[in-house]
Amino acid sequence: GNRLFESAQSPSMTSAMQASRTGSATTLRTVTQRKGALAAGLVVGMLLLIAVGFGWRSLFRAKPSEPFQNFTITRLTDNGKSIEAAISPDGKYVLSVVDENGKRGLFLRHLPTNSNTQVIATGPEDYSAPTFSLDGNYFYFLAAKERYQQFLYALASTSAWWHPPADRARC
Repeated sequence: GNRLFESAQSPSMTSAMQASRTGSATTLRTVTQRKGALAAGLVVGMLLLIAVGFGWRSLFRAKPSEPFQNFTITRLTDNGKSIEAAISPDGKYVLSVVDENGKRGLFLRHLPTNSNTQVIATGPEDYSAPTFSLDGNYFYFLAAKERYQQFLYALASTSAWWHPPADRARC
């Protein structure tokens, strides 16, 4: 079948058909190349849009503030006798272990009024590790009469001493 048809065709017609086949292959190759270039262009365009979006967002977004840029330091004790301390969760009280000539006691300072209250008088016990509860209703400390025998104590913040009396102890 086909051989007969091919032999019946003139040589010029055969070269025209080959040129047509070559042209369609070239056209197909060109279309494929254009599709590839179009896809690459779309990808590059999308990446540029994303980059511009992030840049735009960063220009108009509020800058996060750096911590501790504005702060003040306030001296809470000035006697050199406070050896350990804890600050209450609300920031209004400081519980201090005070050492006076080898005898320790606990003092509570009310920061807004700068007043001190003696919680436990100085004595032979070794007080340490003052800590407030998370809600500020209690504070805890360790007390030891002997070197390796410590006890944990808790005092409620609703005790009478919590609000400084008129004759305040200074620490």
